[in-house]
Amino acid sequence: MKAVCGGGPGLAWAVAAAFTGAYGALINGLLGLWDRGGVVLLRIASPEAQQKDGGVMKRCYCLRMGMATALIASACMLLITGPTAHGESGEEGADWPMWRFDAGRTAASPHGLPSDLQLHWVRELPTPKRAWLQQDDDGDKLAFDVSYEPIAYGGMLIAPSMVRDSVTAYDLRTGDEQWRFYTDGPVRFAPAAGAGRVYAASDDGCLYCLDAETGELIWKHRGGPVTRPILGNGRLIDTWPARGGPVLKDGVVYYAAGIWPSMGVFIHALDAETGARIWPNSTSGSAFVGQPHAG
Repeated sequence: MKAVCGGGPGLAWAVAAAFTGAYGALINGLLGLWDRGGVVLLRIASPEAQQKDGGVMKRCYCLRMGMATALIASACMLLITGPTAHGESGEEGADWPMWRFDAGRTAASPHGLPSDLQLHWVRELPTPKRAWLQQDDDGDKLAFDVSYEPIAYGGMLIAPSMVRDSVTAYDLRTGDEQWRFYTDGPVRFAPAAGAGRVYAASDDGCLYCLDAETGELIWKHRGGPVTRPILGNGRLIDTWPARGGPVLKDGVVYYAAGIWPSMGVFIHALDAETGARIWPNSTSGSAFVGQPHAG
């Protein structure tokens, strides 16, 4: 394995150049590791994952990394996550509370990379079901949900599911399920967490705010102008699905609903505590825009 990483104790990113997956193929990809509440996240994409639909993220392993542990999903696309109490220097580690770590999507943390990987626990997950079939003619640009996108927060691994239409929290040390919350549509992107709350966007068109300890609903907000269920590639979704990872910054949570310019794309900034609307893109959200690739 060849790795490129940096930082102090806790979290870092590394490129894994040779990893043998569940099908015995060499897998190239990205390995991200972080400490306590932090997790060690491995996401590996093989050539097979880029060329074939299905068979992705079927098995998860949890590895102990010195003071840290990691959860691995062994298939064409893999994820590693796991807990630790302190970094190698004894410093308290940080959570990985949203997609690519922070609101800037930097995929970087000041914490370093633990060493000494050892298998700790294993958990099976269903094969992901993509929103769109593979698009061979454009490099498969719509392959955003070929794998699960977990976050680490408060000693838990919190994973969305586009299969079970849910958000599930697992104990980082044991892998035991702590709670599960169901929405009315697939949850395809990483949630965001902070101040004891978890925020998840669903294809049912809503943003959900959950209690991080119990998974109970605190509030929810609908992103589109009305509720209008439709069938989208075999799944029941809203006409304006909330199909993106929420962003949490300075007590404000941001998300969007809608995927077709001709039907409106609605962006919202909400008070993270109460769900009260701070602003929407009211002047442009519902504006008719012609399809840019119409032919």
